[in-house]
Amino acid sequence: MFISDGLIDGTVQESVDFHDAVYGVVPASVGPGQERFVSMYNEEYGTEPGLFGSNTYDAAATILLANAAAGENDGAAIARQMREVTVAGGTEIQPGELADGIERAGAGEKVHYRGAAGEIEFDENGDGGPVQYEYLTFTDSGREILDQLTPPEGSA
Repeated sequence: MFISDGLIDGTVQESVDFHDAVYGVVPASVGPGQERFVSMYNEEYGTEPGLFGSNTYDAAATILLANAAAGENDGAAIARQMREVTVAGGTEIQPGELADGIERAGAGEKVHYRGAAGEIEFDENGDGGPVQYEYLTFTDSGREILDQLTPPEGSA
């Protein structure tokens, strides 16, 4: 059986007797800031973030940095800065350094956000870049990652 991410996150596996042949795919959280993000989240909430916690944090961080770099609360201006705050060449900002990054971006300094879930990439049209996935199965002790997958370029 192959299940969706909605059945992988949460308590479903605790309430259903999974069999050997249950597999699924979830977004991988393999960014340079993942360990720091999980530590901060655990310290604040006493638990680990959910399946999309890293992705959500990265999305918010990117928007906040782009807003500061834009210097105004205008959607089009923010959108134009989203790629700019996620490409190499500026001061590296990771989870836990967001306030510093916002201050720097607001002062006109170039920043490079490196995420918890992964590197954030936008092409020239503003479309998101490649995403990694984890192919997994379930064991008595929880989830077991069988492989990490990156779809071929242009397959989306």
